[in-house]
Amino acid sequence: MNQKELEAFRNYLTEEELSRNTIESYSFSVRKFFESYPELNKLNVIAWKESLMQQFSPKTVNLRLRGLLCYAEYKEIFLKIKYVKIHKAIHTENVITREQFHYLLRCLKADGQEQWCINLMIVGRTGARISELLRLTKADAVRGYADLYTKGKVRRIYIPSGLTADLTEYMQNMKDTDTLVHGTRAETITDRGFDEALKRFADKYGIPKKVMHAHSFRHLFAIEFLKSTGNITLLADVLGHSGVNTTMIYTRLSGEEQKREIDRAVNW
Repeated sequence: MNQKELEAFRNYLTEEELSRNTIESYSFSVRKFFESYPELNKLNVIAWKESLMQQFSPKTVNLRLRGLLCYAEYKEIFLKIKYVKIHKAIHTENVITREQFHYLLRCLKADGQEQWCINLMIVGRTGARISELLRLTKADAVRGYADLYTKGKVRRIYIPSGLTADLTEYMQNMKDTDTLVHGTRAETITDRGFDEALKRFADKYGIPKKVMHAHSFRHLFAIEFLKSTGNITLLADVLGHSGVNTTMIYTRLSGEEQKREIDRAVNW
């Protein structure tokens, strides 16, 4: 594949209003396919799929396939390829606990890491995705919500009044930027940068690394919100889920909790 053809495909993806990350991912997939195969046809795609399955996780394989099939659609080439089946978890795992969350905030505050204390306070108390957090502003905090265009629709992220109150002094001292979530020196944070910072904090404060990832705090929000309200329909709306089926995962015990219940219950 030549560069001109790849750029034409990227322009098509841009016109389809796909995100920058998606455009990069799909472009990478197409480029990698044509490095190994001269023609886009079903037999070659199946062979590529089998090769990917030997190297990568099912999730990564499906991501690569999705990019290539999007290119096939762009070229008006009909390809019917099955994605790799992924076993869906029926419960959440590796989620930071409420106690660990508050311990982490205390440690960050004691170490003068005010910006990261704020970052994690916001993600843990709004349930927003990292890409959404980076777009929140002081005006949103004062208003109590933000309407963001994400994943092809406008999604409302609520900012609880208690969180706004906790942010008031911080916002008054912010002079260099209007955004709420960023790095220590007001630089923009990527998803990867967010997770790398969490791993550093895990080492420093003795928190298990397996629970220190960006999505862990969104899960924490969902679990605690459901415990407090019992309203799964509202939680689905707040998290931006299209229906309650996805949200039902938060009603299930974790694998560890399930094992404890089995050990307790099976006494015959």
